[in-house]
Amino acid sequence: MEIVTEDQGGVAILRPKGKIEMMYAPELREAIQAKTAAGFNKIVIDMRSVTFLDSSGYGVLIEAAHALTEKGGSFRLLGAQNRMKLLLNQNVIFCESEAEALA
Repeated sequence: MEIVTEDQGGVAILRPKGKIEMMYAPELREAIQAKTAAGFNKIVIDMRSVTFLDSSGYGVLIEAAHALTEKGGSFRLLGAQNRMKLLLNQNVIFCESEAEALA
């Protein structure tokens, strides 16, 4: 898995590519934690290039969503597939466009 990051108007955008599974989920967790440690309280994960997400990946996303919202921040998923939405709908704000995610 590769994670491209960018900062846009005070929002940290992480763009993982490939599979987010047990082997790679810690990389995503570390990338999210690095952004929050750098002072970002709004994070967008662009899921459009994610080809597979297992339970460890779901765990990272839910953990990040809870941690950010508890601190008054925001955590959004961009372009999540329907099956991801079914499992995460109680924990995450979903966005269909990058403009919506950045709002």
